[in-house]
Amino acid sequence: MSIKLAFSTLACPEYNINEIVKIAKNAGYSGVELRSYGVDNHIDITASQEKREEVRKKFEENNIDICCLAGYTRFDTKDQLEKQIAKLKELIKLASDLNVPYIRTFGGQVSLIQEAFNQVAEVAEEFEVKILLETHDILSRGEEIVKVFDKVDSDYFGVIWDVKHTVSAGESLEETIGYLKDYIYHVHIKDWISVPDYVSVTNQEAGHLVLLGAGELQIDKIIELLNDISYDGYLSLEWEKPWLPEIEESDIALYQYALKLKELL
Repeated sequence: MSIKLAFSTLACPEYNINEIVKIAKNAGYSGVELRSYGVDNHIDITASQEKREEVRKKFEENNIDICCLAGYTRFDTKDQLEKQIAKLKELIKLASDLNVPYIRTFGGQVSLIQEAFNQVAEVAEEFEVKILLETHDILSRGEEIVKVFDKVDSDYFGVIWDVKHTVSAGESLEETIGYLKDYIYHVHIKDWISVPDYVSVTNQEAGHLVLLGAGELQIDKIIELLNDISYDGYLSLEWEKPWLPEIEESDIALYQYALKLKELL
């Protein structure tokens, strides 16, 4: 097995499922990461069984995997914990209906994440869906995120390695792989250029996102390190067009990413 190509539908919230499948097929992707969010989403926990079946069949008929369901649960505060746990359980059932192996979640306080994971473990195991914690926000470093699993008693949990976040947090690629090599099931990729005092037109401070190969992302090294740990999952492009409108148009970015990575893999 080899590393495969996917993109997150974060790049194209205005597309319907047919349009998503069409661009994935035309550009040569084998997977799509479906965003599940209350606004501008493509599937969520309120979807009927008929809708779930329709979406699953559309991807299956075109030989494209729904490789991950991008959820938005997080575990920041005790008073919201039960609500977030309930939502995560519903996302597990949605993923199962769509034949999706992984769900993305954000983090929060380590103790609350551990409590949540242990409460949903039985459901994750029953439906055979893994919950993947993204390197993001206050848990951007592999050194920090790996501690979550010290008190989680299930094999149905792992990590989405968002490379930009670990690098921006000051952790080298080699360090991150060292900490997370046993936990990485999905990888988020985007290239960027760090510009001092840069603020996007939406007032979000961030390195400017650029097409793959035009920035600071060491994609060759990332592929080498992932091959070293026999990673055979997806490299999923996160093109953050909705809140960074000044970056390249999504269609161009999606095609360019696929062309560039096919040269490297």
